[in-house]
Amino acid sequence: MAISNLDQYQHTGDPSQLDACLTSFRQSSKLSTAVPRKVFDNAFQWANLSSQHAYLCPTEAFCAAMNLLPHFIWLGATTAQRYQDLILTENLAIRAGAAAIRSSEYSTSLEWLEHGRCIVWSQALMLRSPLDNLEASDPVLATRLQKVSKQASTSSSEGI
Repeated sequence: MAISNLDQYQHTGDPSQLDACLTSFRQSSKLSTAVPRKVFDNAFQWANLSSQHAYLCPTEAFCAAMNLLPHFIWLGATTAQRYQDLILTENLAIRAGAAAIRSSEYSTSLEWLEHGRCIVWSQALMLRSPLDNLEASDPVLATRLQKVSKQASTSSSEGI
């Protein structure tokens, strides 16, 4: 429903469609029986959309997304997906922190940045073990993966 409302808003510019879209994302980010990744995606979309409009206050949406991180992150995900999620998590924490600062919620900003940092580092450490196993069985592939990982880490750090 949210995507349909978003499409309508983008075509017509009707603010009621944007409001309906945000309401749908808000409601779907609070579903306790849905797949955690999907619930997080809805909160993430809500935060992204809210932060694109200066008259909206995206902190509620970022709060929902940040609170959902531990519930969805890497449950049953492949190693490649986990690397993508690391970058997403880091970027989300930075954007959430910036939104909190814009709202003069400095302690919230610090909390979200620290929360994101903790998740990124703990998952990065957990990913090292599979890399060690890969190196034992295929050193060339492990070296390539390390190189790509370092490039991803460097490029995400440069955006800070």
